[in-house]
Amino acid sequence: VKQGGTRRGANMGILKVDHPDILEFIDCKLDGGITNFNISVAATDAFMDALAAGAEYDLVNPHSGQVVERLSAREVFERIVRAAWRTGDPGMVFIDRINASPANPTPEIGMVEATNPCVTGDTMVATPAGPRRVDGVRPGDLITTVKGPRRVERVEVYSDTPIFDVRFSDGGAVRATAGHQFYVSREGCGFAPLRLDRCKVGDEVQTLHAGVPGSAKILGVEPAGTATTYDLYEPETDTWLTDGYVSRGCGEQPLLPNEACNLGSLNVSKFARRGEDGEWSIDWEEMERVVRLGVRFLDDVIEMNPYPLPEIDATVKANRRIGLGIMGWADLLFTLGIPYDSQEAIDLADRLMAFVKEKSHDQSAKLAEERGPFPNWSHSIYRNDRPMRNSTVTTIAPTGTISMIAGCSSGVEPIFALAFEHRVKQPDGERVLTFVNETFERIAKEQGFYSDALMQEIARRGALHGIPGAPERAARVFKTSHEIAFEWHVRHQAAFQRYTDNGVSKTINLANGATEEDVAQAYRLAWELGCLGITVFRDGCKGEQVLNVGVGAKKEAQAAGAAATGQAVIRPRPKSLTGSTYRTETPIGTAFITVNETPDGEPFEVFVQVGKGGSDTMAVAEALGRLISLTLRLPSHLSAQRRLEEVISQLTRIGGGQPTGFGPAKTLSLPDALARTLAEHTGQVKPASGLPPGGGEARKRIGDLCKECGQATFVYEEGCKKCLSCGFNEC
Repeated sequence: VKQGGTRRGANMGILKVDHPDILEFIDCKLDGGITNFNISVAATDAFMDALAAGAEYDLVNPHSGQVVERLSAREVFERIVRAAWRTGDPGMVFIDRINASPANPTPEIGMVEATNPCVTGDTMVATPAGPRRVDGVRPGDLITTVKGPRRVERVEVYSDTPIFDVRFSDGGAVRATAGHQFYVSREGCGFAPLRLDRCKVGDEVQTLHAGVPGSAKILGVEPAGTATTYDLYEPETDTWLTDGYVSRGCGEQPLLPNEACNLGSLNVSKFARRGEDGEWSIDWEEMERVVRLGVRFLDDVIEMNPYPLPEIDATVKANRRIGLGIMGWADLLFTLGIPYDSQEAIDLADRLMAFVKEKSHDQSAKLAEERGPFPNWSHSIYRNDRPMRNSTVTTIAPTGTISMIAGCSSGVEPIFALAFEHRVKQPDGERVLTFVNETFERIAKEQGFYSDALMQEIARRGALHGIPGAPERAARVFKTSHEIAFEWHVRHQAAFQRYTDNGVSKTINLANGATEEDVAQAYRLAWELGCLGITVFRDGCKGEQVLNVGVGAKKEAQAAGAAATGQAVIRPRPKSLTGSTYRTETPIGTAFITVNETPDGEPFEVFVQVGKGGSDTMAVAEALGRLISLTLRLPSHLSAQRRLEEVISQLTRIGGGQPTGFGPAKTLSLPDALARTLAEHTGQVKPASGLPPGGGEARKRIGDLCKECGQATFVYEEGCKKCLSCGFNEC
């Protein structure tokens, strides 16, 4: 699906952690075979509890409800972490937390990834005329509720639904689905509806026999195959009695799949105001005005927008979801002089989003007074509170495209670079323009450290840190995403999530050197801080696959047989080789070039790593390394050393569109940088002097090659790929 010929649909595949195929799902992207989907594991509360306890958990057949296997939660979690470290997938979504949060404001209309809540046809329902089988109840019939006789508004029937036998301490039993809700009390607290799949043995369930209230404990829950199931809905009390046990009418309709996004974002950097004393602060009064205007506008969009299907039209207007969020967060912090990785930033995020939620919810309630609440309000979690016009009001969405139009930072993300170059094609050639973050440029000029040379150096490096003469305070505030520890990324997400109805779009960026334990800590921290989910992206993840290329024993045997018959063969790779790895700067980022040699000192293979695994940049680099390695291993009357010298002569001085460096140290392209490194390795040239130490300079973030303009500025941010040079995107 495309919009405007360039905008592609985003895909997400999610599988519950208790599905029998979960291990295959976790590893499905390791071989690079799935490229059109992001994937996440839906982690249940039971799984997270088992992980904390170091225990096993059940894998359940979703069709029969039967437990088919038990796995170690810790081993499954480690497998998730390992795959995420290598490929960036899978992420984790905490599915039970989502269903219990405002992210699903109408759980009666549908649970996220849940089975239908209902009971089998032989279940006896209390009525004023006596018990009656549920499969004989019709709309309009009277049933007994906790407040006396009430009429049934709707009866729903589902076929082949997994069911469970539930046994109680008073000798009774009910056959129900995992989503059926009893009224349960724990530890002396009051009775509240709880899904069967979240009930435990020993829980007290409310009863009402012949008008006499009581309770009974759950003794056991066992899978019982599948059956046709029934659900009743009574709108006033939302209760009914199943064999004497108080149940909640929780009919699920297949509406949620037909909902649609309706999102808008405030550029919060525009609410910064400078006082007479020169200090910056937030204009809360103006922000409130715009928040209220935004809610009204998004509600109007629901009415004005044309929908492709009548089902979507009906669902959207029944729930009236809107998602008012923010963007320009990093720019606001820059203006206020607050580092992203600071408690001060977290506290401000907490205060700002609480303000947006309070004012937006109040405006939705005022719209309900003016226009009426959303039609499913009586089935929502808000039905006992002030009526709302919209089932959800706040969302922090990806703003990759609109933030570029608005000229501000994306969502609640830190910026990826302070400056970058944009190449413009003109009749007389190309013109290179240096674009600098507007807030940074303004502050640099105000504080007196702005210069064209500094901006060019920042464009080359992508960051301010490590540049001689840069103010220490500025370097502390103006940090880019890869300079910020993952803990601060997660803490920002959690702070905004506390006051957001739906999810928070946020990528937890990790440096290339991050470990699997770092990924594990990020996932655990997201769970502990109350996030609804988490996605990580380690810089250069997947690059390790290049080093896994080798020749198997079968191929070695085939090569040996060919040599015995006198055929020309490609030299097989020994089990182990030694060599050197060089770090060198290229126009498209830092490259790591490895040259391995045979025991007699002959060059045997070359690996080139630059950019991220799975990117076009990395593909080109890998191709160079493979072809050079093949040249060194093919039969020839020339020695491997002589062949490598010929390769160097062919690659030297190949020009590109974005050279780096000056004078003799000027590097024209990736092939030119590779030739220089190989020449250094073979002793043809001396190593360059005065190179910056490996840890002394902030690493420039490497983009992929843009298919529109060819520049290495095609970056991944907020789940969206976009080019910072020409604006092309796949959002």
